[in-house]
Amino acid sequence: MNMQKRPHLHKMFHLQNQFIGKTVIGSWNVWINLGNYIDFQGGRNNLHKHSYFETCLVLDGEGDFYHGNMIYPLKKGDLFVADPLIIHEIVSSKTNHLKIQFVTFSFEKTSDNRTDESSSLIHQYISTFLHNHITVINDSENLDSLFQQLSIVSETRNREKRYLQSESITRNLVLNIILETVQEDVKGNGFPAIDNRLQTALHFIEDNSFRKLSVDEIARQACTSTRTLRRLIKLHYNKTIMQKCLEIRIKESARYLMAHPEQTVAEVSYRYGFENPSDFGRGFRQVLKVSPGKFREN
Repeated sequence: MNMQKRPHLHKMFHLQNQFIGKTVIGSWNVWINLGNYIDFQGGRNNLHKHSYFETCLVLDGEGDFYHGNMIYPLKKGDLFVADPLIIHEIVSSKTNHLKIQFVTFSFEKTSDNRTDESSSLIHQYISTFLHNHITVINDSENLDSLFQQLSIVSETRNREKRYLQSESITRNLVLNIILETVQEDVKGNGFPAIDNRLQTALHFIEDNSFRKLSVDEIARQACTSTRTLRRLIKLHYNKTIMQKCLEIRIKESARYLMAHPEQTVAEVSYRYGFENPSDFGRGFRQVLKVSPGKFREN
């Protein structure tokens, strides 16, 4: 977290920068970094962005969360999410200092295609989280207990036991964050409130992000017409289908680019079905406003 370089602005909790590393949730590899406890003491952390999800729990105090073009008021118990590559800033009240604990994570699809009900549900929620989640959730203090468990586990002397326990708790923490922030159907059936045809289309695009897709092919997989699919994409994202396909394809390639530093940008571009690195770079700059090389460097 790019805090101002003033040592009095925040104090570090003993869980500082505890890197959990890679774990598996459903059919996803998840890279998790447990962040710091921060007391803003009336300060702010300045406008910045990063390549991963950052989720913060307000332990005490008040403030504002600037995320893209939106401003969200914060209070004790609020959970808020900073999306990858979105410029954001946390500003504390001058009198009622904001205190937070945060965790960062990023995803990569695995080749595991298990079809049991639990894995299928997890896949559905994570996929929906990547495309359509709530930015601020009120009254999420139940997550505080998981942070407290991690605090206790961090004092375990046995290194192997400490690692396994912290990985288990942190995986549970990230999954609960996803479940908290995915918008659910008003009927209360537990499934994300997004049209099933659109959900199927998005899953299909994700699963085939390594190649260029046609509108007809996506519509057939979603069991709908191309006209309806265009309308749904326009309604939810204000994009054309091809723009949404390119966005998903580039974001999937960006996650792969970060997870596999041993591969060159050209190798990643061919892996994701681009005819040449120039087309890949052009699409990357169009979606993420930065070149693939700069993205990896930053």
